[in-house]
Amino acid sequence: MNLSTVIGKPVLSPQGEALGYVKTAYLNRTLSDLSSLGCIDDDEEEFYLSARAITAIGDAVIAKRSLRSNPVGVPCPIGNAAYSSDGKFLGAVADYSLDGENSEIILRNETSEIRIPAKRVSVGETAIIYPEAAPHSTRTSAPKRAVPKSAVEAKEPPAETPIPSALPAEDTPDRFNLLGRRVKKDVLDAYGTPIARAGETITPSVIRNARQNNLLLRLAVNTLTNLT
Repeated sequence: MNLSTVIGKPVLSPQGEALGYVKTAYLNRTLSDLSSLGCIDDDEEEFYLSARAITAIGDAVIAKRSLRSNPVGVPCPIGNAAYSSDGKFLGAVADYSLDGENSEIILRNETSEIRIPAKRVSVGETAIIYPEAAPHSTRTSAPKRAVPKSAVEAKEPPAETPIPSALPAEDTPDRFNLLGRRVKKDVLDAYGTPIARAGETITPSVIRNARQNNLLLRLAVNTLTNLT
């Protein structure tokens, strides 16, 4: 199952009550299974569904009405920049194929689309691709420092150097902050009808139409500079 096919789907209770729609997904620690879904209701209020509350995923997500106020799991890496473990930029994560131990991330860059086993991926603000399986369960904690005798002896730890983003801030693919962005390439539905045309500015009606056709994620990835 590609997570892009879940983003934008309506969420219904087992009794058919409309609860909202899916806006993002969270994965378990090994990136092999769904942990929870982030959703938005008709009042644009966020809520979360644990995987245990989900009874079916088809044209809609059927879920028990056991809503959470906080997400559980690792944020889905779709939209993140991806680097090799030696710092080379590989592209952006365009999709995620969820298939247990065979799960893969799908990278897109200027020239190609690349599938990488999730076992080789470490996810944070960016996705880091390792030549071997990523050390999900072998990370060790740094040794604890001795407690200083006084506040005078305490020193501020050095600030961590942030990993540079592969995309300018204005091009970061926030799927739900698309208003005013410009479409880079035609987005078509399953029948070839245009949802958005190249060069068109994204409006609320475009977002609504994309969501209704389960194309919200494709529309968001489309706004990535040089990645369509």
